[in-house]
Amino acid sequence: MIVSQESLAWLETLFSCSEAPLFLIGSDGSIIRRNKQGTPFTFPLPIHPEKPLCVAPWGFLQIFPWGDDWLLIGSADDQRKQQGAFLSFTTHQLRTPLSIIQSWSELLEKNFLTSDTERTEAYRILFSESQRLSGMLSKMLNFYRFATGIHVPDIQDISIGQIIQKVVDAQRDFLNSRKVTLFVENDNPACLVRTDLHILTNILGILLENAGQCSEENQEITLSIQEDNKLICISVQDFAKGIPPEALPVVLEPFRIPERSTLNTGNLGLGLPTAKLMADAIQAKLEIQSDSSGSCIKIWVERTSQTQN
Repeated sequence: MIVSQESLAWLETLFSCSEAPLFLIGSDGSIIRRNKQGTPFTFPLPIHPEKPLCVAPWGFLQIFPWGDDWLLIGSADDQRKQQGAFLSFTTHQLRTPLSIIQSWSELLEKNFLTSDTERTEAYRILFSESQRLSGMLSKMLNFYRFATGIHVPDIQDISIGQIIQKVVDAQRDFLNSRKVTLFVENDNPACLVRTDLHILTNILGILLENAGQCSEENQEITLSIQEDNKLICISVQDFAKGIPPEALPVVLEPFRIPERSTLNTGNLGLGLPTAKLMADAIQAKLEIQSDSSGSCIKIWVERTSQTQN
């Protein structure tokens, strides 16, 4: 279908003046154009123009035919509401560690803590809360970077053994502190996958951290790898209280925190949503299964035909 010159002029004006996020999407799902309010994203095919579809973290986009392409118009009001909810939620979560740091710092400054034992405990709390605050800020930054498409993946052929070893090393201290045992099942560590090492290890780190937070002392977590001709499936299985059935449809949405974690502090509800955004960035598939016996989260990545020498 040919688009008239009048329609092209209208589109130009729309992109120049609209405060709502706008996208022009090609028939192959690629972004042809977006205005400054439009958040970058990977468009999920197939397109369903007859109903609204959430394709970006801030607000819903209405989809309209535009020649052989598609015009997406978002709601500025919905965008502002989502951004306001983000600011309100994060401010509330950050206030707790900041208040604790301020209180203990004041006690030290005014010499209210007279014994070495009290001062040592104060320093321990300050260090712990500063780490917690740093972790929360890191999670928010990660979410923002991948939600806005700032991070560009560096796709390479990497051995699955290297990936698993890096993840296990990074999570060992946390899992030990939780007194949770991690079992790794990987029969072919030399198998190569096409992925971004940093992104995939971060995804698996989020999944292991999530499983560890939800597990009780002396429970087990299994990290396993399964192969087929074209894909590698990496699974993280825990045996903790499962995700409630009513929460499964929204568990990948930001700031939705299912009541299954035994650690309530510092949980922003960004872990799994960030993992999903990261998986989308490397064209991997994330799948969640959960019932009363525990949860299993799988990520499918492309394997290569070669193996590491």
